[in-house]
Amino acid sequence: MVNSNIKHKAVKATLDKGYASEWNDHHVIASGDSFPVTPEEGWLFYRTDIHELYCYDGTTWRALW
Repeated sequence: MVNSNIKHKAVKATLDKGYASEWNDHHVIASGDSFPVTPEEGWLFYRTDIHELYCYDGTTWRALW
C-alpha cells in the first residue's frame, strides 16, 4: 500500500513562486477497499469500494464531500 499522504515526485533546490516542490508532477493518494491500519493525522485515502475520498483527523476517517 502506498503511504496515504499526497506526494510530490520532485523537490527543487530553488523556490518557484515561494514553493519548494514541483507542482506540475503527478500527486498520489493511496487507495483501496479498506483504510490503512496505522494512519497519521492529515492522511488522505480514496475508498475504491464505495468511491469516496477520506481524511484522517487523528481519531477517525472523515468523508470529504
